[in-house]
Amino acid sequence: MNQSIRSFLPYYTDKFELTSLLDTVPRELKHCPVIRLHDIPLVTLSAKDNKPYTSTLTIEYTPDNKLVELHSLKAYLEAFAKQTTYLEQVIDVIYTDLKQVIEPSWLKISLERITVIGLPAMLVIDSKNDNAA
Repeated sequence: MNQSIRSFLPYYTDKFELTSLLDTVPRELKHCPVIRLHDIPLVTLSAKDNKPYTSTLTIEYTPDNKLVELHSLKAYLEAFAKQTTYLEQVIDVIYTDLKQVIEPSWLKISLERITVIGLPAMLVIDSKNDNAA
């Protein structure tokens, strides 16, 4: 059973108001490709020590009627550089925002980083496995 991250992480807040930075363009393609944006650097401030950490983000989706506008996506992701967060929170926020804005048929977000204690971490949210409302 999938639960929203909001229900079990006591430090989760809804302080991120970044959705307005995301724009879309209409999908005017005869065929519907799977779009994969990969090796995207994402800088956030660690909630543990408030130092900047860089993660590697991958966004994969099958568009329905909208595509994410790439300049707006870049501005959106750059806005996280001033946000203090945990890995679980940032991937949840990005997934939720993209799902809301582009309304894809399928969406998968992956986030990789070496944690503050030196362990490699990979988090994945895939709409194929998402039972959240």
